[in-house]
Amino acid sequence: MSASGKNRRLSRYLPHLASLTIIVVTLAVTMAIDAAWRSERAKEQRLQVATEVGSARDRLERAVFARVLQARNFVGYLENNPNFTDQDFRLLARDLVKTEEGILAVRLAKANTITHVYPFMGRVHVQGRSLTDILPEGDAAAVPKLIQNGETLVTSPVTTVQQRQVFLYLNPIYQTVVGLFGSGPYWGMAVFELDVQHILEEAGINRASKYPLALRTGTGADGHIVLGTAQDFQGDVVTADLTAPWGHWQIAARQPAMGPWQSAPWLLGLAVALVLGFTTWLAAHQLLERIRTQERYRELVDNARSVILRVTPGGVITFFNEYAQEFFGYEEHEVLGKHLLQTIVPPKDSQGRDQETGTLETMSNPEDNPFRESENITKDGKRHWMSWANRPLLDTNGELEEVLCVGTDLTTRREMEARLRKMAKTDSLTGVSNRRHFFEKAEAELQRSRRYDRPLSVLMLDLDHFKSINDTHGHEAGDRVLVAVTELINGRLRDVDVLGRMGGEEFAVLFPETAAGQAASVADRIREVVEHARVPGDNAEVSVTVSIGVAELQDGDRTVDALIRRADKTMYKAKEQGRNRVMVAE
Repeated sequence: MSASGKNRRLSRYLPHLASLTIIVVTLAVTMAIDAAWRSERAKEQRLQVATEVGSARDRLERAVFARVLQARNFVGYLENNPNFTDQDFRLLARDLVKTEEGILAVRLAKANTITHVYPFMGRVHVQGRSLTDILPEGDAAAVPKLIQNGETLVTSPVTTVQQRQVFLYLNPIYQTVVGLFGSGPYWGMAVFELDVQHILEEAGINRASKYPLALRTGTGADGHIVLGTAQDFQGDVVTADLTAPWGHWQIAARQPAMGPWQSAPWLLGLAVALVLGFTTWLAAHQLLERIRTQERYRELVDNARSVILRVTPGGVITFFNEYAQEFFGYEEHEVLGKHLLQTIVPPKDSQGRDQETGTLETMSNPEDNPFRESENITKDGKRHWMSWANRPLLDTNGELEEVLCVGTDLTTRREMEARLRKMAKTDSLTGVSNRRHFFEKAEAELQRSRRYDRPLSVLMLDLDHFKSINDTHGHEAGDRVLVAVTELINGRLRDVDVLGRMGGEEFAVLFPETAAGQAASVADRIREVVEHARVPGDNAEVSVTVSIGVAELQDGDRTVDALIRRADKTMYKAKEQGRNRVMVAE
């Protein structure tokens, strides 16, 4: 065969070879673009899933906390009124179940044996049973720890006779006994049935959402599945932990898988295989798809109900989403190019603590500071505590280019925590220190008095014939008398003095830097103003007198109990000698 014949045969194959080369190159480019597109889509979807899971956690925390708060108020009443009757219990439980949706029933386990149940219908079988017999196996073992540490617990779901799923909220009851100092004895356990379905519906947690949510109490293999299956917590899932005084829960959602048919680059690759020569059009099409992907990403970020920022390692803001503008009150042009410390982060928080150092450290080393809480400030000067999730954004060389910051407002949660801390220290009726907090402050003052050899006095005060006030005018009038007497006492005290309610109608006052004579003078003024006070009742004004015992710290008083015990005995001597008088311990 001649050389010209060979060239002609080769020329017939050159277009095919060229086309095959174009196809291979185009498919290689298509695969690379597809990987990038899928990565962007995965980031978008994961951000959506994380936002939904975090929001569901916050809603669930609020729903459960609302019931826990009411239950704690119920327990607080029982602790301050240890001689409550069966009728008292039924009336209180009826009001609680009637007014608080989601609480189905109340049980009391005196000495860990079920003695009180409301409503009784459908629950007669639990009367007289041991507390641990009605609890899930894993939760029953935690009862001794709850009693020892005064902790609370929401158990795994259990099924009632009516075939309803309920959480059991356990709260120990420590009996308040007049004349007993320190922590009161353990009376028993209060058990509240919380309607699982109602709480999940209120929190908007279900399997029918765009990203089906799963919930379990506890974590790991020992966690109890409330909603979903064990597989929902395995593999590449987004989780949010809910840690509260009553337990640890976990919410999860899985990022939906992306099928090949959802990828625009694969469709383009097919078009390239069919059309061959339109590589330029294909490149333009891919560029357009990337632009659309970025627009969808920007739309998602702008519509997210979270504050989303992009910040340089030096702290300069480069991106400020629409919700951030709404939350902080700034227009985008007012913050872009400005430093965080010049806009939304004050150098010091409202308590004077430094925030500048931590902010700069977080921006320069986000890998070491993935989560941070800080106090932020809006344009109009309002301050909000926020939780920030920080993720580094790297350039093509792997160097830190920017930091993606996603913020959530913690103000409501911190206010709830502050209210809980206050409830743990104050008497719910009068607002003064409760027994436990009073003893803590008294112990600190005793140590200070010993260290600096300074006087310290205490008085014990008891309302005379208070039971007759309750019997004659009713418990509401009695509560008004207690509040009025508290206000009268506070009006005669210094800022450094400490007033506490010991239980029932008995109060104590701590006088730092005060000898017995001075304390007795104050006590007599208190006795006199109470004697002349009149408290409005339902049908008539109510009057009351008080008996007061005063004692000054002596060498023989080794503990706060010893000092208060002497004042208490002196108070009872005042009662024995006719009441409405002040006596000083020898």
